[in-house]
Amino acid sequence: MLSPAARLFMLGLVLTSVSAIDAAPRLEVQGLRIGLGGYVKTGCWTPVSIDLATQGVGFQGEISLTAGDSDGVPVSTSLPQASIPPNAQHTFQGFFRCESFNNDLLIQARDVAGKGVLNVRADSLESINFTPLTTDSLLVLGIGSPAGLNLIGKIDEKADSSSDEPIALPNTFCELIERNEDLPTEWFAYAAADVLVISADEPTILDSLGPARLAAIVTWVAQGGHLVISVANQWQTVSQSPLGPLLPATITGVSNVGRLSPEVRSLESLAGDKASLEVDAEGMGIATLTNVRGWTLPSTASGNPEGSVVVRGVYGFGTVTLLAFNVNAPPFRDWNDQKRFWNAMLEIAPPKEDANSQIWMGNQPSEPDISLWIDNLLQYFPTVTVVPFSWVAMLIICYILLIGPIDYFFLKRVIGKLEWTWITFPLLVLLVSAGAYYAAHRLKGDKLLVNRVELLDIDQTSQSLRGESFVSIFSPNINRYSITSEPRLAAAGLWSEVIGSRASLDRISSSVGRMAAGNNYGSTAATGIFGGQSYAYSSPDPTTVLGAPIPVWSAKSFTSQWLAKAAPALDAKLQSGNINEPTLLVGSLTNLLEVPIEHAFLLWSDYAFELGNLAPGQTVVLDSTMQKTLATLQGTFSDSILTNGATGNNISINGVPPSPNSPEAATAFLLKLSLSPRKKTGDQDKLANVFLDHWSLRSHARLGRAILIGQTPGPASKLWINEKPTPGEEPSPISADVRQTTLIRIILETKPAGAAAP
Repeated sequence: MLSPAARLFMLGLVLTSVSAIDAAPRLEVQGLRIGLGGYVKTGCWTPVSIDLATQGVGFQGEISLTAGDSDGVPVSTSLPQASIPPNAQHTFQGFFRCESFNNDLLIQARDVAGKGVLNVRADSLESINFTPLTTDSLLVLGIGSPAGLNLIGKIDEKADSSSDEPIALPNTFCELIERNEDLPTEWFAYAAADVLVISADEPTILDSLGPARLAAIVTWVAQGGHLVISVANQWQTVSQSPLGPLLPATITGVSNVGRLSPEVRSLESLAGDKASLEVDAEGMGIATLTNVRGWTLPSTASGNPEGSVVVRGVYGFGTVTLLAFNVNAPPFRDWNDQKRFWNAMLEIAPPKEDANSQIWMGNQPSEPDISLWIDNLLQYFPTVTVVPFSWVAMLIICYILLIGPIDYFFLKRVIGKLEWTWITFPLLVLLVSAGAYYAAHRLKGDKLLVNRVELLDIDQTSQSLRGESFVSIFSPNINRYSITSEPRLAAAGLWSEVIGSRASLDRISSSVGRMAAGNNYGSTAATGIFGGQSYAYSSPDPTTVLGAPIPVWSAKSFTSQWLAKAAPALDAKLQSGNINEPTLLVGSLTNLLEVPIEHAFLLWSDYAFELGNLAPGQTVVLDSTMQKTLATLQGTFSDSILTNGATGNNISINGVPPSPNSPEAATAFLLKLSLSPRKKTGDQDKLANVFLDHWSLRSHARLGRAILIGQTPGPASKLWINEKPTPGEEPSPISADVRQTTLIRIILETKPAGAAAP
């Protein structure tokens, strides 16, 4: 029997336990929104908005999002310092990298003590709607409900004679954002969007976006995005906002124009002159533009760019289009040609017929992409021999014959003792296993192998630099790898130094070295021999991959992107020549980098200049012997060599089959990457540029700038593998065989003929 004191003590323990249970935080998912406007694109960082509510006590701890990478290995991102008051609801924004549409997103939460308080899969929740898109899809997002934007991708032809609905172009999507607060505050989470349209004449539109989202949009544009801004009456608010420096013209006021004004005629001409803009007696409000820093649309508009209403220019490495009128007000809001205007302005048109006369509405075969060249480089390990499947199948058959019929007949006819199979069978298994391991060891080696392909752009006008690194790691054993990347070549500071010292933009500097993992470029990693392995990105910023598992003799690839302030790379004195000069571009270039630029070409207008190799400090003067037409250069370095090498094609240059990293293939890749449009041509003999279309420099070329393309022997970024990064220090030498390919492009200003020498 327990004493009264003992009974009171036990009762206290029970009450304390019950109280502790009641005090444990309980979280419920009240709402979940995935993607940009409900669209999710493979291979892209995807924003997630989670509405979480507490019951009883509050919550403090970590929220994590876990989804499978391209190998199906779980990978997590975290919000490490989440907090919700008692009996309250809060919306958290996170992101994950979408590699498949299995809807396997897992939402978890742990309190500060590490106890799990939430474990929910997205597919178990109700009202979770999102639309999966493939990477080659075109996604246009609208902020502020631009009139007629939802008609993008529609053409005039009807689906059939009994339908009034216009045909929608394949892989073209548009979404008007209803909740601006669901837009991400990180630039990389806008990766799925190809075009972002902001109707900025709504008085509260910029306030609803907030400084963090505006900063993210600015950086997304600088990385290669396309932003369209419509503004008239709110021009002062926009000019003074973080979007002001992006505008390709200076706005000084607003004036009302009539039906027959050049501005109205320009809009009608851009839409094909099919329907008139019904301008009333009050006129149409048009922003007055000065100091135009781009080109006008349509290109056949009046010769005075100051009177145009559609101006397109560049910001960083992206494109900005200014619409100098309100797309939410009459007469544009009531115009019957909104659909043609948006399609023409964004250059959206049906693909051409292919070689088999299959029109675009049919099942057109997908075109190969220039990213195949990077795929080849990352997969190509010269010291690793891949055994063909036919040999594997034959060896398996021989193994079965050896342990079966051959062993049986040997013991029965030669030895005469079938009971010896208890000895010969395990012995044969051991011998074959040892032989297989020895053969694999000889064929695949015991060294860590690393393939790196890096793209580096330098815009000397804006002093901005961007880079993207593709790294493939071939592991000789079962191991985990942590990887961090940071800019090195030509980097002179943080990106925030380029765009100014606004407090709302300082956080952009954390974008340096964001890393993503997957086998988009030929990896063959699996979950490992023990299964169930997982890894994570660093938090709160995914600048590092933490503990990614790679099985023995397998490869896994990773990508990273960065923005930084650029140091001067070239001392360029370029001026367009006159008709009496042998070269149409004159001047000189001096290499200011600490590394040589090899196999260099200077692209300008319809011409190219072969510069050869530029050593550090070397100066080259343009002359007529270097000049050739761009068409001639493109014909010399045809698209076909980009798919050669690792793919086994029998294409050769001067009788010599090029390897995937040949200088000729690199030049062909740079030409296609720099100047080709994103849209498909329908010509199956041509390569498209879909996966890397944000690296196109057509807008810079359109502005009359020169583009130097070439290769450098060293890396463009620092790479830490299984080593904690130290700011300002170099990583330790990697104990591995490293194959490095670094491509560089430098954007240069040119002076017109007759202008003062720079």
